Amino acid sequence: IQGLKGHNKRRYDFNSENLLIAGFADADGNFSINISKSRTHKKGKSITIPFRVTQKHPELINKIKKAFNGGVINQTSDQVSLVHRYTTVTFSRAVQVAHYFDQFNIINHNK
Repeated sequence: IQGLKGHNKRRYDFNSENLLIAGFADADGNFSINISKSRTHKKGKSITIPFRVTQKHPELINKIKKAFNGGVINQTSDQVSLVHRYTTVTFSRAVQVAHYFDQFNIINHNK
């Protein structure tokens, strides 16, 4: 995502909270690219680039939302307990997340 005009890289402080967020993303996060048909977009396609993190502890998900200045938190239950999922929605938030992980790399090469 380098070279996108109008998207300045925000520098995050190198602190334990940012490392914690990167660690949870590494363990319980995922990235995807979704392409769907659209009647409202010029090319007939809608593209989203969501980032998601799932956690049992809502305070951790709220820290992630605060670090990225927004996003959506949903609650759902798995077979054992209630879980909380943070999801980015907008393209500008996806760019922000990409810049964040440029600075705080994910170690898991499967992501």
